[in-house]
Amino acid sequence: MTARAAALRAGEDPVWGSVAALVAVQRRHALRTLAVVGAGLGLLLGAFALAPAAGAAALGGVPFGWLVLTAGVQPAWLVVALRHVRAAEQAERDLVRAVRRRTGAGGNGPVRPPGRGSA
Repeated sequence: MTARAAALRAGEDPVWGSVAALVAVQRRHALRTLAVVGAGLGLLLGAFALAPAAGAAALGGVPFGWLVLTAGVQPAWLVVALRHVRAAEQAERDLVRAVRRRTGAGGNGPVRPPGRGSA
């Protein structure tokens, strides 16, 4: 076991311990996004299965089901994706703030892992 791995296990390395927490937060965000998208599509498919006449109804010669899938799902997908990206970026900003607070680093530059040069 390297010294860095031992420090990480002991919780002494603020950068790498925080990165592990960031990964966990982003995994939760991704699973929540997946659940929202899956539930939305599942409910939509269930609605069309329970009321096939609604999906077969035509609006301007185009079946309503196709209209919903092409014009309704894409904006919803975009909103969910934007919310996911904002949550991931916020988690990253929180990590940078926490690491800077713990290590006393200042400035707006990138946070470099300890023990690595600036090469």
